[in-house]
Amino acid sequence: MGSIQRQVWRPSDDADWQLVREVGETLLKVNHVIVTEAERRRGIARALMEGIEVWGVSRGATQAVVVSTADSPTSVPFYEEGMGYWRKTIGFWKALG
Repeated sequence: MGSIQRQVWRPSDDADWQLVREVGETLLKVNHVIVTEAERRRGIARALMEGIEVWGVSRGATQAVVVSTADSPTSVPFYEEGMGYWRKTIGFWKALG
């Protein structure tokens, strides 16, 4: 079926002194949404996300952030076109050792 991992991030104590505005807001952070391949394209991920967004708002979240793989052929279109999210930051990775 499907699963979702989420959390609410509250503003930090020093948020008024930070340059990044978002640290002063309560954020809904979605770490992953997983739907089994056999169950995809049935609206399960959309239902999970819509439910989690409502859950986040009920806990004071004013914005949501999703962590996803940047080159995913399924998650990128889902979040951008299907759910109305936009790319705001970029992460860089490097294997060490």
